[in-house]
Amino acid sequence: MAMTAAFLPVFAMVLPFAVPVVSPTSSPSGYHRGANTGLPTTSAKLHRDAEGALSATKDPSVLGESLAGGSGSDAMALPEPASPRAVSTGSTGPLWAAYCANPSPKATYLYGATNVNAQAGNASLTVDLSGSGTITVLRSTAANYDNQVSYFATGYDTETGQPLSATGNGGSFLGLRYVVGSGAAARVGFSWLRSWSHTQAYLSASSPVPVTTYRSPGKLGLKIIDTDLATAAPLNALDGNVSHKGPDAFVRHVLVLRSKSSPVTSAALVAYGNFSPTASRVAYLPVEDMGCAAQANLTKLGSYSTKSELATVSWHGVDLVTGKPSSAAVSMGFAGRTASEQIGTDSQDPLAPPGPKDGYEELSSPPYLLSGSRLATGQVTITLEHPLSFKRSGVATARLIIGAARTTREAADQVKSARASSWRSELQAVGAAWHVLLANAKMPRTTDARVLAVAKRSVITMLLAVDPLTGAIVASADTQGPYGEDWVRDGSFINAALDANGFPWLATRQDLFYAANQSSPTHPIPSVPFGNWPMTMYVTGQPGGPIPYEIDETGYGAWTLWRQARYVAPAKRAAYLHQVFPAISRAADYLSACQDPLNGFQCYASEDDNYEPTQTLHGALPDLLALQSALSAAKVLKVHNPLVGEWSKRAARLKAAIESLYDPAQHAYREGPTSSSALPVSFEDGGLMLWPTHLLAYRNPTMQGEAAQTQASMDASFKDVSGSYEGVALLGLCHAWKRTDPAKLSELAGTLSYMASTLTSPTGLFGEAWRRWGDGRITPLNDQPHVWESALFDMSATCIDSST
Repeated sequence: MAMTAAFLPVFAMVLPFAVPVVSPTSSPSGYHRGANTGLPTTSAKLHRDAEGALSATKDPSVLGESLAGGSGSDAMALPEPASPRAVSTGSTGPLWAAYCANPSPKATYLYGATNVNAQAGNASLTVDLSGSGTITVLRSTAANYDNQVSYFATGYDTETGQPLSATGNGGSFLGLRYVVGSGAAARVGFSWLRSWSHTQAYLSASSPVPVTTYRSPGKLGLKIIDTDLATAAPLNALDGNVSHKGPDAFVRHVLVLRSKSSPVTSAALVAYGNFSPTASRVAYLPVEDMGCAAQANLTKLGSYSTKSELATVSWHGVDLVTGKPSSAAVSMGFAGRTASEQIGTDSQDPLAPPGPKDGYEELSSPPYLLSGSRLATGQVTITLEHPLSFKRSGVATARLIIGAARTTREAADQVKSARASSWRSELQAVGAAWHVLLANAKMPRTTDARVLAVAKRSVITMLLAVDPLTGAIVASADTQGPYGEDWVRDGSFINAALDANGFPWLATRQDLFYAANQSSPTHPIPSVPFGNWPMTMYVTGQPGGPIPYEIDETGYGAWTLWRQARYVAPAKRAAYLHQVFPAISRAADYLSACQDPLNGFQCYASEDDNYEPTQTLHGALPDLLALQSALSAAKVLKVHNPLVGEWSKRAARLKAAIESLYDPAQHAYREGPTSSSALPVSFEDGGLMLWPTHLLAYRNPTMQGEAAQTQASMDASFKDVSGSYEGVALLGLCHAWKRTDPAKLSELAGTLSYMASTLTSPTGLFGEAWRRWGDGRITPLNDQPHVWESALFDMSATCIDSST
């Protein structure tokens, strides 16, 4: 789950500059909303299984040419609005003031306007792309898992939800310098490809390989197909059966098609990168690598090597969360010759010191030439130009490679290693690796092609969220909002989905990460009582979010540690339980002590990312689940301890308190002891009561009533202007009705189809929330791909439609 506006004032108190406190858009769950949109596309061949597409391609120089034209049932795209109606920030100051310190309620900063429509990754690198092909997120486990690209969105189109960038030069993207005519009549033109008509989809439903297709305006007669991938070798960290060896890099293969009637006589591909390498975090404040916060860090060095023909931006400093020296670097270069280059300073960053011109600025007017600077400091930008060589068929190709690591040498070595590999071999390796990874995944047995495609994408999303070094699983790779941390609440459900899809070793690793990073006498965490976890944790285990701890996460933490035992190999099960039982015990001890003596509920505490302490079902249900899990673990391990008896008494009292909330007039449960009526039922807590808490037998009339009201509340949410987490209700309803009224599963199948076709991006990604815009279109908002939402959909799909 994610952070809400409820605790944004906390950020304002600890940031060195003011943070906007933004009112959340009204929704059933009250989460703050951002915005995103997707893009058009299509081609049937574009969506063939990767292995089929690869084996059918004989000539690597024209790989991608077959992607032109056609339409297929798997195409996931919608038109992008041409001229967005921007939401003004109402400020005219420098960038850091306008976009970080302005408290305008019209702006979306920390939690909104996520500009992600597709994702590539390999368990080491995670690269998120906008619908126009701009790299908006680039994370590397080799570089502290921080975002290494400078991109910041400030709002969205009020009618369509199109995200708007704070600056024109944010991120990394492609352009084309071209010559029309020859001799004295020749003239030079330049375009950033994102300004052309463009579409985007995945090469295959079974791999994270985005394809963005651009068509030139007017009569230029050009079509450009950019196919992106993260190389396959690091995927071995997810499954040892992936045996491919090679580099760890992000590769953009660009195919340029020139029609016979095109007036273009020559052209060069331009790659621009506004990278912002950093490897530092702040405890309880996960915005160190966010676009605006990173501006104050002017210690970056950019350089271009004529010998290796690649550019690198590096940062050296101190990781604020550990106090230790740290570093990060990003390298970029073409596989072929570089005709010209420019290492400059960010022209749209008012804090950037004087320095060489920004290549983005130099290409804004004729003659569109780079001046050749090879060194710059501060917020550095890279611009590289690669000459295109057209064959007689009118086809030209180029390959751009990006590497990220701790040091300049390591990042450069990744680019050099990828240069030595062929595009075809890397694409084949990626297809083969994902074939291995998804071989045991449980897919819904459905005839709905969209549901199946989104289920596959959801499994891929979960796998790309795993940190292979520590076992942590992030809520999302995005920087806006800053969700590149592990929430125990999210992780407990993601683990259940990983287990169901044949990845128990990944779920077990995350649970061991939780056991090791719980607050305890041997691992004390400031402001976090023993037996609890921080609100969020960086992948290295340090606290990330501003709320010290949340009582519902304490419950889910103990539950996931216990439930994982059944997925551990029998020979290792006892050892696993002995390893995690101390953490389960500490959580149970805390939950036994933290109770309200007046009503039997849990004590007031933060629930569900709300800074204000509350006392509702949202904390009571997982806390009961935790106490029952601790009792089960103690029974298996034959633990005889007076504290176990206290857990049993506490569980009984808490269950009785929850049952006292039943409202017979409404046939449902009230939200908390201060609620006067059960209506409107929280569809999220109703779903959690059905599963995983399973408060009472599903045939119990109170459970039947709760299920009926949960469905009604869920259905009402879909008719609202915005919503989120309906998947929690859908999953709980499936568990309840599959055992008591299977006929109702057909209704849930319709809901599943609606969610897949309407609430996702055109490429099948869920955000944390969704919103209905002025033109009637619905788009996902905030941190797509959102991993928990993906896990909920996947488990719901396999529950409703069985599985293959």
